[in-house]
Amino acid sequence: MTQMYDQLAPYYRTITSQKATYINSVDQIILDQIKLNMNTMLDVGSGDGIRAKNLADQAGIKRLVLSEPSKKMVELCRVNYSGEIWNTTAEELPSTGEKFDVLTCLWNVLGHIPNTSSRIASLIKMRCFMHPGSLLFLDVNNRYNASAYGKLEIYKRMVYDILHPNNTRGDSEYEVSIDGNTIKGMGHLFTPQEMLLLIKNSGLKLKQRIMVDYKDGSIHASIIEGQLLYIIEMGES
Repeated sequence: MTQMYDQLAPYYRTITSQKATYINSVDQIILDQIKLNMNTMLDVGSGDGIRAKNLADQAGIKRLVLSEPSKKMVELCRVNYSGEIWNTTAEELPSTGEKFDVLTCLWNVLGHIPNTSSRIASLIKMRCFMHPGSLLFLDVNNRYNASAYGKLEIYKRMVYDILHPNNTRGDSEYEVSIDGNTIKGMGHLFTPQEMLLLIKNSGLKLKQRIMVDYKDGSIHASIIEGQLLYIIEMGES
């Protein structure tokens, strides 16, 4: 997966700008949740670092740490941010003992972690950086997003998933065509129930789930409309 992001690095700003409406909507939700006494932030899967830096600046965060597995993306992070940057996967985040007030893992970073056990391991690692007042913000692609796939397809998926449950069914291959280049990638589409189990099995606690439209950034009431944004607390020890 890091190879894909190494290839995407030269085009990352362009790709991000194409999804700015959705990204800005998610960022505003995060900013509305961050309290005045929240001064430290860890961003997991930082891309080029610009989004996390902008969030931290707007929230008045005093200490920001970026983490990113792609070496090419880390090079961009170093151009865009002069602070601490970890070149690591979420699963291999270093055991520093430090706790952060805010953690972010955004734009389906969790879906680019290859399997359920690795996703749980990554979330457990993130939990190690949390204290009882910390908040983790995490958004993922919704396998039951009717706006993207149509209601008939969503209902078919729901029935099939009930009859034959298998999380790997959410694995999706795709191609990004940009500037005459085609870059192959793979990501995971999550069901709401799958996410609840990941959160529970990682020792975390769901505070709030918000459905955000991927096209226009609007907020939906239905679980089958939009992407899934989770606001997560540390949970019981």
